[in-house]
Amino acid sequence: MLLILTDVISKAIDPHGFHTPFAEQNRDHLLSHYHRAEVKCLYLRRSFLLRRGEEAVSPVVGVMLMIVVTVIIAAVVSGMAGGMASTTKTAPQLTMDVTIRETGWADGSSYVLFDVKSVSEPIPTRNMRITTMWALSNGTIGGATLTTSNASFIGFGAGVNGTQVASGTYGENQQFGNFTLIPGTTMKAEDNAGMAAVLGNNWTMLRAGDLVDVKITHIPSGKTIFSKSVGVA
Repeated sequence: MLLILTDVISKAIDPHGFHTPFAEQNRDHLLSHYHRAEVKCLYLRRSFLLRRGEEAVSPVVGVMLMIVVTVIIAAVVSGMAGGMASTTKTAPQLTMDVTIRETGWADGSSYVLFDVKSVSEPIPTRNMRITTMWALSNGTIGGATLTTSNASFIGFGAGVNGTQVASGTYGENQQFGNFTLIPGTTMKAEDNAGMAAVLGNNWTMLRAGDLVDVKITHIPSGKTIFSKSVGVA
């Protein structure tokens, strides 16, 4: 546009150019208009270039903003994960022997005995879930889950507070759920109610050589702290 305007004005000023209504006395006036138009065109060109520069910078600013947002989100997620990790319960370790004897009689000759050998920390029985499962070759299945205080699964020895009796009527302090496992603690079921609580109501179907899967879960952490297949004696 600037070149066309220059050509028109030049021919208007040149007396030998194409026919124009402009007279010689208007030369100064035309030149003044020409210079103003030239300055305006230069200003428009500069504005256009500046706008292009601003548009070129915009993607860079956008990328920087995305990076900042990503860093902030990563920090928040990391903090949340750290908080979750710090609140996760650690499961204690437990080692014990398990004996299952089944004679077909609930007169004390049949019993289930847990004998604690070691723990990484004292384990309250109220924080334990005992699960047993078994299946016989004839298709009979059985098992039980013990999670609450049970008057027929009795604790003896270390970890049981208060007065203990070896037989007869047991105090609440000896009932499962009311004592703590430490080395030297034993748990025993020997009457029909106790055997049913640990092995299931059809426990009398078990015979020597049958296998019973015994699992103990630490309820606060949800983790298994003991798992073993025990042969019936």
